Amino acid sequence: NSVHPSIDDLLPETDTINAEVREAVQARQGDGTTENCVQAALAQLTNSYRDQIHKLDDDDSALAIAQARLRMQHLISTQPKKANKYILRPSRTDHKGLQALADPDTKNICTAPADLNRIITSAYGQKLSPPTPKTGHYTDTQSRNYPWARAKADDPFSLHTCKNIHWLHTAIMDKAGFQECLSRLAGGKAPGPDGIENEIIKMLPWEMRDTIHQLFIIMWATGCTPSAWKTSDTCLLYKDKGQETDLNAYRPVGLANTIYKLWTSLITKTLYEYAEANGMLSNCQAGFRSHRDTTQQLQMLVMALEDAKLAKTDIYALLVDFTSAFNTTCQDKLLWIMHDLGFPTDATDAVKDLYTGATTRFKTPYGHTDPVPVDRGTIQGDSLSPFLFLIYIEPLLRWLQVGARGYKFTSETTDSAGRFTIGSIDYADDIAILCNSISNLRCQADKLSAYSDWGHLIISHSKTLATAALHKAHQSGRCSTLADAEKQARRELQHVRLQGKPVTYLPPTAPFAYLGVLLTMTLNWKPQHMAMAAQLKQKLERLRRSFASARQAIHIIKTAIIPSLAYSFCVVPCTPG
Repeated sequence: NSVHPSIDDLLPETDTINAEVREAVQARQGDGTTENCVQAALAQLTNSYRDQIHKLDDDDSALAIAQARLRMQHLISTQPKKANKYILRPSRTDHKGLQALADPDTKNICTAPADLNRIITSAYGQKLSPPTPKTGHYTDTQSRNYPWARAKADDPFSLHTCKNIHWLHTAIMDKAGFQECLSRLAGGKAPGPDGIENEIIKMLPWEMRDTIHQLFIIMWATGCTPSAWKTSDTCLLYKDKGQETDLNAYRPVGLANTIYKLWTSLITKTLYEYAEANGMLSNCQAGFRSHRDTTQQLQMLVMALEDAKLAKTDIYALLVDFTSAFNTTCQDKLLWIMHDLGFPTDATDAVKDLYTGATTRFKTPYGHTDPVPVDRGTIQGDSLSPFLFLIYIEPLLRWLQVGARGYKFTSETTDSAGRFTIGSIDYADDIAILCNSISNLRCQADKLSAYSDWGHLIISHSKTLATAALHKAHQSGRCSTLADAEKQARRELQHVRLQGKPVTYLPPTAPFAYLGVLLTMTLNWKPQHMAMAAQLKQKLERLRRSFASARQAIHIIKTAIIPSLAYSFCVVPCTPG
């Protein structure tokens, strides 16, 4: 078309832009056609507006960064523990909550609230159902069928401990003990089904606190806990591993009523003091006990490895891992063990009633599921649960110690009976069994299998490791090289079985994690050094990318990063570098 278009035909329908373009076109009248002038003017305006948009984006980003910096610095100042977790822990996946689950029957992904309710209640209904019909009877001692009391059982022993059994009502009536439990209620915790937070009950006047204490005394005397208190909520927290649609990838955490947590805290304090005073817990157990921690267990394990290496003796190890240990205990057999250990009847009845008629509801993004009876295991998150598990695992630890089949430390005496023997090193459900010979290790493994079958505990065979360092075989010439010693250890340990299945073999030079430290049977600390350096670099890099001020960063380094690094210094030899 030879007819040149007009300015109005080339301009968009925007008055502001048209006015600016007309001015630009008039300034370029002598540079070419009207069409070229309009295109040049539009290009100039486009670049101008792009620059303005970039400036607005930069200003908005700077404002967002400044606001994020203020929020982070405020979080560090007001909630340092929460801020440290947010800054120093590895990045977690962007999980949006329990919104979809795979149906175990059809393998289809379900998102409807009714389907989620059905899948969760069905799965946990089976997990929390009793392994045997629940009776609550614990005084009949004829039907125990303890594995160490069976015919041809290795190293039988007597479980009874306490000789002078007395009632514990005086401990419940102690006002100082009640006040101590009240002061230990942590703040900032999610409430239970009643919606009452811990801070509310701690702010009650003294008259109401005394009334609650008097109610606790009546409950202990009658052995009855109100049914409304025994209903809890359970949150399913994603473990950050596995498929988000797999229910096994979620960890259940119970949210109990505040008044219930105060009541179980008082029971825990009373039972714990009674157990410690009467020597009911083994010395090899350090989990959830006062004046005992992981450091002592790590030092004991390293001392055993050092002793075997220096004395040129063989040492075998079985590192045990249970599957959902707290959720698989049998409540009836827990009462049996408590009674046979020597706990008084009032204490046993109080624990018995806590789990009689107990139910829990699972929280989902769409509300609560139907109540599920808690007839097996203990309530996660309750202060009484760890202590009850210590009681439940106590017979196994005693049985492992009986018979002197554990690792014998070398000493000046030539009499093996006079040497210090350690059957196992334990921290709650983390059990490390040590022996001097493969025959003793097999016997200890048989004990572990028998007790696990009796107590309905499930051993994780993929995580349970068997390893050995044959220093004596290499020194005596039976194994000419370390490789031959490793092959012999593999041949011996492949016959060790737990609950009818072989355990995973670990070479003596390969590292294994125990209580947060990487160890090897040959005491090679290079894997731990590398892990410490990698962890330190990662935390410092995350701290560098955070919005903490210089003073706050120094404080985090001193209070969070250095202590986490120094945790392993008790056993790991490190140079200043």
